[in-house]
Amino acid sequence: MTLIPHDMTPVYKATIGKGTQAIRWQRPIYVDLLPPCNNACPAGLNIQAWLALAQAGLYEEAWRKYMDENPLPATHGRACYHPCEGACNRQFLDQPVAIHSIDRFLGDLAIDQGWTIASGEPTGKRGLVIGAGPAGLSCAYHLRRFGHAVEIRDAGEEPGGMMRYGIPATACRATGSPRKSRASRRWA
Repeated sequence: MTLIPHDMTPVYKATIGKGTQAIRWQRPIYVDLLPPCNNACPAGLNIQAWLALAQAGLYEEAWRKYMDENPLPATHGRACYHPCEGACNRQFLDQPVAIHSIDRFLGDLAIDQGWTIASGEPTGKRGLVIGAGPAGLSCAYHLRRFGHAVEIRDAGEEPGGMMRYGIPATACRATGSPRKSRASRRWA
């Protein structure tokens, strides 16, 4: 049987007919795609998960969900160029969700409220992280969450790397502040 009939009348009638027919010439295809904002996020964050919690007013839970993937929400909200907002479907309705502002809000609120993440059960394993920039701090953070002892070595006097020395203070107001430095040490 060919999918292209000689006479298009039965196909047309099948497409406008009500109910289901015994003849199926189209079959549904399940396509599993990432949401556009998650697909565009260079950090690979699960934006919908923590955004839904923040929208419900559960800010600490939203922060904890965010911290599962990225331990630097306040800095990320200030330094990221937020391509997720350019890919947001909401822009076609009114305006995209200001995800970077919510990142910043959750990070600042966590610092102000003193929220912390508990370390995992000690495993007896040790790790050495070279460099206290964003990648080094993230690596140390995740190793501590798994329960490994971590030592960080860096050439700079303060942790932060390019977050501290490369981002102008006007773009990232918290860079270089003692409050931010304490938060960075707490994660390591």
